[in-house]
Amino acid sequence: MTELWSKGMAAPDELNNVERDRFRFMVANMLWSQWNVYFQAELAELSNIWEPQKVQLKRVLSYSGGKWFLEEYGEELESEFQEEIKRILNANDT
Repeated sequence: MTELWSKGMAAPDELNNVERDRFRFMVANMLWSQWNVYFQAELAELSNIWEPQKVQLKRVLSYSGGKWFLEEYGEELESEFQEEIKRILNANDT
């Protein structure tokens, strides 16, 4: 699994159809987990829970495979979470 993750993050276009589907599900599962943390933190007004997750999310989605997933399947995510992802990716790290 780690080989597929690494290969998909680096060059998703080089994956065969089966690998691409598996990689897609891996990224989707990671994002749905992040979505759950985001909304739980929002509902409980616990930004200290969500803030550390933003770093991981930005790192993953900045790789080629993360960008590929967002371009191909990003619309499958809940709209408010899509907006949060855009804010994270567009934020300056200063």
